Amino acid sequence: MNDTIIIALDKLDLDPNNARKTRTNESIEEMAASLKVTGLIQNLVVREGEKKGHYLVTAGGTRWAAYKLLAAKGDIKKNHGIRCIVRTAEEATEISLAENIVRTDMHPVDAFDAYSRLADEGKTIADIAARFGKTEHHVKQRLALARVSPAILQLYRDEEITFDQLKAFTVSDDHAEQERVWKELPSWSKESYSIRRMLSNAAISATDKRVLFVGGLSTYEAAGGPVRRDLFDKPNSGFVLDAVKLENMVADKLQSIVEEVKAEGWANVDIIPEYDHAYTSHMQRYFPQRVPLTVEELATRDQLQAEYDALEELIENGEADDNAESRADELVALIDALNDRTSVYAPDFIATGTVFISLDYQGKPRIERGFIPRDDQASKGGSDNDNVTSHDDDKAVAKSEIVYPATLIESLSAQKTAILRAELMNNAHVALAATVHALMMKLDGTTRYDAQTCLKLSLDFEAIDKRVEMTGGSIALDAVNNRASQIGETIPGSPDALWTWCLEQSTEQLLDLLAFAAAQAVNVVVLKHASNSNAVAHGHRLADALKIDVADWYEPTAESCFKHLNRNSIQVAVTEAAGQQAASAVASAKKKAEAVVIAERLVKDTNWLPKYVRIEQPNANNVADLESTDDIEDDGEIDPSETDSFDVDDFEQAAE
Repeated sequence: MNDTIIIALDKLDLDPNNARKTRTNESIEEMAASLKVTGLIQNLVVREGEKKGHYLVTAGGTRWAAYKLLAAKGDIKKNHGIRCIVRTAEEATEISLAENIVRTDMHPVDAFDAYSRLADEGKTIADIAARFGKTEHHVKQRLALARVSPAILQLYRDEEITFDQLKAFTVSDDHAEQERVWKELPSWSKESYSIRRMLSNAAISATDKRVLFVGGLSTYEAAGGPVRRDLFDKPNSGFVLDAVKLENMVADKLQSIVEEVKAEGWANVDIIPEYDHAYTSHMQRYFPQRVPLTVEELATRDQLQAEYDALEELIENGEADDNAESRADELVALIDALNDRTSVYAPDFIATGTVFISLDYQGKPRIERGFIPRDDQASKGGSDNDNVTSHDDDKAVAKSEIVYPATLIESLSAQKTAILRAELMNNAHVALAATVHALMMKLDGTTRYDAQTCLKLSLDFEAIDKRVEMTGGSIALDAVNNRASQIGETIPGSPDALWTWCLEQSTEQLLDLLAFAAAQAVNVVVLKHASNSNAVAHGHRLADALKIDVADWYEPTAESCFKHLNRNSIQVAVTEAAGQQAASAVASAKKKAEAVVIAERLVKDTNWLPKYVRIEQPNANNVADLESTDDIEDDGEIDPSETDSFDVDDFEQAAE
């Protein structure tokens, strides 16, 4: 049967096999307006119904719903005649799919229902994909929604969750567990990654540092390890299912690193799960000695640097002669030759010292050298600082440094502030610890202790939107602002109503809100006349607790960094990131704009970060002795070259 006939509207009903079950009121109203003006352009496709004289609309459900709306408004009669093509019942599902999938994308859950029916009829995934012009992967993705609870699918139909959230549920086949996770997650923390994490349970994510260390999920799988993936996973993503095998692979690879470190002569090399000061609290930390420059060498370096700066200014202004670029290269080579000095541990420290090896949050080996038991230090007859170069010596051997303009320092440190806020708001435990830490210090009543935290309580909020605009905006700040909008839609507006609302919330929900509120108090912005050094130091400790990877939030680009530096600083940055040979490409650039573009390309994927957005590894003695009002003293564990003190010279040089 394949006839075109006129059928009264009141004799038509929607076919239960019509693939498109989800229609918005807006789409129906738009179709009704079109039909009222232009009439029916494309015929409805129907099949005979069980009731004599009645037909079921197989394709054209939105047009049928639009006609029903027009009849309800009195614009047409209830028995208005509609042109229809009559087809057999066996063709119903396939016709509906062709109508809805080929012409426009169907609602994903509707596509899942329809594909499932065809699969139940014996059609292969390849057949389904070929019939409707879709890839097999697309069909597999839709069929994967069979893993999702019908209750969750209905939430998506009702537009109460996003497709990303829906996909996250496919990591588990347990419908009851899916529904439990959705119910227990706080309303402001129902992102897809939260759903995925809670449903993964004991499975280890491909992004786990142990998986990254052994070479990724593919390496683990190639070694015979079982994995779990869902069809929405990106390449080399999924979950490790054999934790024991993974741990053995990690141990084998770490052991090879142990042998390399032992070859340096260290007496003790220990593998620890995660570097923590609890492992080293009974030990003294020493750093390699440097060979300082002589007074004559320092004077020579200053003279060379002054000549280079003057030459660079001439080049920038287009006033230099043809030999200027080559002379600049010579000067850089001479300055670097003076700055390059070998840093070595004294042999007696190596012979008795300990090295700790762990994995950082990126899955890279972290090697911490130079630890000696405190009793051993006394037996050596030396002071805590015997193996630490003085601050004067450190200045003497310092390599060429990047000059950060004051405005760039503000913007980069604002980027760091945004990153700390974005991470802290998602970690209620650390937020609670940081808040209690800040409040307990306030109980002392002295202003000195207030400065030992980067949380400005009670609650001081520093807006940083304008500052991060200079360096191209901040995805971390965007995440914080998005969360603020979500919470703003949840909590009452008046103080009285908010108090009542808070009393009704669970402890877990209140902790989540506390984490967000505490995050807003974080401030490690470095201003021109205010170093904020104590807050910055505590910010690094906070970042260590949060396991922050700045690269997840910030990337040094032409816009976010290099165009704000002078040419010499750009070259120093590339040297730090990619080595002297790479930096020569910057030196050979004719104009600063070209040097900026080259720097962005060379620094990409090197993990280099500008100083003021960088997270420095905190040392235990960065924390003030709460029983003393004296200045914090160096107990020998801090490497002077790595302290995060505020460098006034940066601002003075930038001003010049």
